[in-house]
Amino acid sequence: MAFSVAEWREKNRPQDVELPSGNVAKLRKVHLVDLVIQGMIPATLVAEAEALKDADGTALVQDLEKLTGFREMLNAVAKATFVEPPVGDGGTDAQLGVDEVPFDDLVHVFNWCNGRSRQLEPFRSEPERDVDAVPDGVGVRDAAEPDTGA
Repeated sequence: MAFSVAEWREKNRPQDVELPSGNVAKLRKVHLVDLVIQGMIPATLVAEAEALKDADGTALVQDLEKLTGFREMLNAVAKATFVEPPVGDGGTDAQLGVDEVPFDDLVHVFNWCNGRSRQLEPFRSEPERDVDAVPDGVGVRDAAEPDTGA
C-alpha cells in the first residue's frame, strides 16, 4: 500500500523525545549516510559509528583520540536532528549551541536516530485489575490414588 504525500509526512514528522537530562526535544530522524552525503560528517567517521552500533552501547569510545571525532559526529547528528529547540554551532537567542547539549543527551539522540534507544518492554502484560487470592485448599482435588488394575 502506497502512502499519500500527507500520510508520508505524518508518518515521518518530528517526535517529542525525553532526553536523559530530563529535557524534552522535538526530534526528526536522520540517517548517518544522509549526513555524510551532505558533508556534515566526514566519511572517515562512519566506520567509527558502525563500530559503536556493534558495541551495543557498552563502550562508546575506547581510544581518547577517537573521542574528538566521535563528539564531532554527535554534534552533526544533533544539529540535523533537533527541531525544537533548534541546535547550531553557537548559541543565540534563537538556538542552542551544540556545546550546551549534555553529552548523555547527544549520545541518546544518536542512538534514537539509529533505533537503539527503545526501552525494554516486559514480555508479560500487566493484569487489568487486581486478582483476588485463592483461599487454601479451595478447588484442590484429593490426592490421587494408584490404579491397582482392579
